[in-house]
Amino acid sequence: MKQNEELGNKGNFKGRFVWRLATIVVVFVMIGSGSVWYLSIDKSNPEITTSNRNIIALEAPLLLPLGENGTRSSFLDQEAGISAYTNVGTTINLTLARNAFRTIENESTDYIIGSVPLPDYSESEDVHCYVHQDGWIVSYYLKTEPIGKIFDGVDYTTDGQITDTKLNDGIDAVCEAAAVVPGNINYFDFEWPNAQKMMIVGDAIWGYPGGPNTFNLTLPTDFTFYERSFCHYSVNSCSYSQLYINQQQISYVYHSFNYGSLSSSQLPSGPTNIIKLTSNCGSSQQTSAMILLLYKE
Repeated sequence: MKQNEELGNKGNFKGRFVWRLATIVVVFVMIGSGSVWYLSIDKSNPEITTSNRNIIALEAPLLLPLGENGTRSSFLDQEAGISAYTNVGTTINLTLARNAFRTIENESTDYIIGSVPLPDYSESEDVHCYVHQDGWIVSYYLKTEPIGKIFDGVDYTTDGQITDTKLNDGIDAVCEAAAVVPGNINYFDFEWPNAQKMMIVGDAIWGYPGGPNTFNLTLPTDFTFYERSFCHYSVNSCSYSQLYINQQQISYVYHSFNYGSLSSSQLPSGPTNIIKLTSNCGSSQQTSAMILLLYKE
């Protein structure tokens, strides 16, 4: 589990996609006055299903340039977990792109591999990046790190939209340094190549009186879940917050954030899981908790 990190203020973002948690009802079924969510895709209504952006289809980057050993950048298969990638549609000047990196792990005349810092996050949150002169940029976290690490709770505000992830921010940083514009951004998990989709669902408490907020989450038994993860933020000097799943405290944060993996016993398929978020926040503060799922239908 990731240790708590202190948070700073974040600047503007250049998002090219939006996950709107307020619209997640089109994929999850809300019952009664409480927030009761069910992971059940309504395939009889494809217009609603395909328009919901809380579900991200995972696609393998099949056109990445060949590596030195003749394979498709095999180092990604060896070390990368959840990843975002894009092709900028033009040649990348690696001399310029190099300025985005905190550390360089490997480089040649064709590519750079290293870590890229993120605004107002410590070095532990740096994303790994692979940049190829042919226009490819892959931003990723390691296989050993939970997918919950990608959520950027500083960027999550009262509009209920997730406009970027940390992986997107890494791509933006490289593009800015190289003076290029990112293309469409896709996601893939090299640790779990059979995973088809990633979903984020969660809740937030905005200011006083500070909740608690509770929602229920039921995972279908006929889905294959490759990873269950959480991310828990307490920002804008919100003092403390707790996250519970089925009455078990999963996370406690104090002016900080936390993320980690969830076992199948902590978040099982089949029964209804009760998720509760508490906080001790003032009027201008917020805390949020997200559950991230990597799965195949």
